Amino acid sequence: MQLLPAEIALVEAAVERHPNSRDYRVSARGSWIEVYARVGLGPNEIFTELEQVGLLMPVQSDQLREHLERRARFTPVLRLILIDAERRTFGVQRKIHQDRADRWRDVGVHGSLRELTRQVIPQLGTA
Repeated sequence: MQLLPAEIALVEAAVERHPNSRDYRVSARGSWIEVYARVGLGPNEIFTELEQVGLLMPVQSDQLREHLERRARFTPVLRLILIDAERRTFGVQRKIHQDRADRWRDVGVHGSLRELTRQVIPQLGTA
């Protein structure tokens, strides 16, 4: 089963609309689209901490922001899986940490990719 470029673009657009879009990346492989979340603090949180203790000068912030963005690490947190190529039906899996291992768990939601992105992308970053 093959993903369509428009399906990948749909997920990318939904992630770009997320209030914390800089903390997420989208990747497609095989029959699924994965959403990755930033590991650790983002530049804004780091800047706040450094400013509070007087270690960040305004002239340094742009250079530091660029450096942090280039060095950011991301981990997969969400999968949108093509389960019926004819109907273009997708399912959703979330990555969970269980018994010192990462596992993918089906969340029991299936439907069109447009419906699913409206439901699950806004939930990124929430418990």
